[in-house]
Amino acid sequence: MHGPRLRAWAGDAALAAVLALWAVVSPQGTASPAVVGLGLLQTVPLAVRRLSPWPVLGVTAAAFAAEQVLTLGEERLSAGPLYLAVAVYTVARHVAWPWSLAAIALSVAAEVSPRLVTGRLQAVEAFVLISVQVAAWAAGSGQRRIRADAERLRELTRRLAAEREISTARAVTAERARIARDLHDVVAHHVSAIAVQSRAVTDVLADDPVLARDGARRIGETADVALSEMRRLLGLLATDPGRPSPEPSLRHLDMLTEAAVAAGCRVRASLDEKAADLPPAVEVCAYRIVQEALTNVLKHAGPVEVDVRVRVSGGELSIVVDNGPPAADHRSAPGTGLGLIGMRERAALLEGTIDAAATARGGWRVRVILPVGTV
Repeated sequence: MHGPRLRAWAGDAALAAVLALWAVVSPQGTASPAVVGLGLLQTVPLAVRRLSPWPVLGVTAAAFAAEQVLTLGEERLSAGPLYLAVAVYTVARHVAWPWSLAAIALSVAAEVSPRLVTGRLQAVEAFVLISVQVAAWAAGSGQRRIRADAERLRELTRRLAAEREISTARAVTAERARIARDLHDVVAHHVSAIAVQSRAVTDVLADDPVLARDGARRIGETADVALSEMRRLLGLLATDPGRPSPEPSLRHLDMLTEAAVAAGCRVRASLDEKAADLPPAVEVCAYRIVQEALTNVLKHAGPVEVDVRVRVSGGELSIVVDNGPPAADHRSAPGTGLGLIGMRERAALLEGTIDAAATARGGWRVRVILPVGTV
């Protein structure tokens, strides 16, 4: 026993000791040993009132009734109703409604029965005695409700804290998954461009050293851009949340097309002016989809004609990436299958649709529709 519980038991013992002293040293004069004993029987059990509320109330009520029987012919003011009120309060505090209501009936019966039998009960006296016990019960019952509400709030707080931890963990997992997808897009896009460029350099190295040197320079530039974006994405894991890193933007679409051009593709890109007013989430999603689509072109078709169209109309953003058929001797780079899955996940996140399929002329077309509202 320690802490608050120990202090509560100590308080009960102190209260019982004070009331017992009051019962022994009565201000009404010297009482008989029997009356003093009954007074002690009403007060001493209060030391364990929290442990056994009902037995303590029963003993206190029986002792008080017996005291009244012994003192019926005496003009003596008893403190018994006070002792009963403490016992009734304890029952109401520790026993659930409606069972605790029986404490009022038991205490009132102990108070009025002896007077009622002898015909000495007065209406005003009965009203006062009953009011004291009802007030004691109401105080105890109210305290029980307050403690119960406090416990429910504590439990709710614990559950909310646990749910907050779970939500935080989920948010971290989702953010890491987003970073992983972005990292995959960046690496796949630029590495595919480097692979195509390196093959082209190999093909022209013997016949045109100047063109090969220019291609090697472009490989270096592409690698630099890839490293820069990788550092930015990996830096998100250690970035201060108060200073978020800049997100990809369709205003930088030329960076994607330049990388494809450097790999030998012939790119035509058209961007609707309304795209500058897109919500950030839609803009990032659109940028990554175009990036992944161009990456797939470099992987699977090589240096071909590519048409990129971004339009905003009727509350929708339309993205079309259309490429021509690969050369007959083109060697397709191995893929993971994550590119198309990632595009579908990004589109689905914004309740958009995606259609990716081969074209009649042997190329490939990716068409994505994202709802954006009024722009």
